[in-house]
Amino acid sequence: MEAPVEGYYHCRNSFVYEAKHIFSDGAFDSLSVIDFSDHELLCEYVKNRIQTGAYDLPASGQRLDVLFCKAGAGNYGHFLTECAPRLLNLQGQALGPLRLHMPVEAANYASLITALCNFLGLDVELRIGNTADLVYLERFIYLSSISSHNTKKSRTFSKFRDVILAMLGVQQTYSRRFAIKRGHNEQRKVSNWDDLTPHLSKLGYECIQPGKLTFKEQVSLFASADRIFGSLGAGFTNCMWAGSECMPLMLDPGLADFFFWDISGQLCQQFHWQFCGVAQPWSLELATTDFAAPVDLTLQVLDQLQ
Repeated sequence: MEAPVEGYYHCRNSFVYEAKHIFSDGAFDSLSVIDFSDHELLCEYVKNRIQTGAYDLPASGQRLDVLFCKAGAGNYGHFLTECAPRLLNLQGQALGPLRLHMPVEAANYASLITALCNFLGLDVELRIGNTADLVYLERFIYLSSISSHNTKKSRTFSKFRDVILAMLGVQQTYSRRFAIKRGHNEQRKVSNWDDLTPHLSKLGYECIQPGKLTFKEQVSLFASADRIFGSLGAGFTNCMWAGSECMPLMLDPGLADFFFWDISGQLCQQFHWQFCGVAQPWSLELATTDFAAPVDLTLQVLDQLQ
């Protein structure tokens, strides 16, 4: 599949909303509002703030400002596959000291970004924007998309994955099997997970909740995966750390979201997809409602992956 054209844009005299959306000439720039559907509602609000001078100016200095995040940057999967990899396009560009702007929802990843930039040899400082943050920048760089949601991730994604494994010193093996369980406070859980648990244990699967692990623990664990089983959700993004011989099996209530298939496909894994409902257009109800997995069919598929 053809991935989006990627790289970076030199921008001038624009406003930046929440450290990710560019506002210029009375409207949001279309490139910076990918996966953000409500930007039209914000236009008048931002215009009024500009007219009244209700915006900030970052501290002056010799650092070049850089935007690399998008809507959904607080989500583990979207940040790791669609935001952080963009930074690889800064390496070797001789742009000098940089100031990276990150939205507040992505603040948990600040230490990861700092470590990544150090590993890449980039001189950076971070600026974490606040909710409804509006900043005027005279000159900055916008790193363009490396993917289209659902499909069409560029090879920059797989390069990023290899960089993280090297940075953390993680070696790949195929020695363990993981069943990803979503937490009690997460949506779209498998409602009859307890019915599957005894069978999963007999098949050698370790039941884990990625959200309770550190980033390095997640990378290290899934780099050792021979099989991965679980429902569609952010935790399943961890299949990106597994090797090409790993076989993921994803349960889907009917969302038909190709996001994880595309990750797995770039790594040449044999991705397996089990629908637990009728495939249908995306809806908030389907995306947030728990669903049941047919036990007999699920065990039959798992047995075939032995």
